[in-house]
Amino acid sequence: MAEALLEREKQAASDSVLEAVESVREDPSEQNLKSLLNAAYGHDSFRQGQLEAIQQIVAGESTMLVLPTGAGKSLCYQVCFKI
Repeated sequence: MAEALLEREKQAASDSVLEAVESVREDPSEQNLKSLLNAAYGHDSFRQGQLEAIQQIVAGESTMLVLPTGAGKSLCYQVCFKI
């Protein structure tokens, strides 16, 4: 019984991420990107510089992101990969 409930929760989370990805593909707005961030990673907001970098990458612009260790560079790559 507990396994079935866990499986349903995983599927619901997966569906939520897929919906958020589709929304970002249609409109890469700040709101849609934050929804994807929340659905995929459970975070409510981006750190400084992350949102701007992701928006530039999604727009097809060459982007260089320089942040200190631990500031969230990997998240920028991971969010873009999902899109």
